[in-house]
Amino acid sequence: MKREEINMPRRRNEPRTVQPSQFGLGIVLMFIAVTVGGAALAKTLVKNKTHAIGRDQQAVERQIASLQQEIRALELNIKEVLAPKHLKDRLAAQRTQLKEIEKKNIVTIPAVPVAKVPEPERKEGTDNP
Repeated sequence: MKREEINMPRRRNEPRTVQPSQFGLGIVLMFIAVTVGGAALAKTLVKNKTHAIGRDQQAVERQIASLQQEIRALELNIKEVLAPKHLKDRLAAQRTQLKEIEKKNIVTIPAVPVAKVPEPERKEGTDNP
């Protein structure tokens, strides 16, 4: 046998011609894929930001709660220290000569009425009085 008989005739790869309808469909599919991918990425970023803000808010709320607890403890401490019994004991321990003011010795003074002062007249055309 001859070599030509064994081998099939080779066809050269001819360039494919893309029909305009297929080209347009490819562009539309690429646009849809990019749009869906961008939307998914945007959604992921928004969710991550939302969770980060939530974690920050929880940290701030925990800090506020601990500060409120400290404030309550300090208020109780202040009430205890300024209680009349403890105050008298502390003043006695310091050997001060302070005495309690009796209610009959307290004099109330009425408020003094305030006089209105007239505003100075301004001359027209000037900014200064």
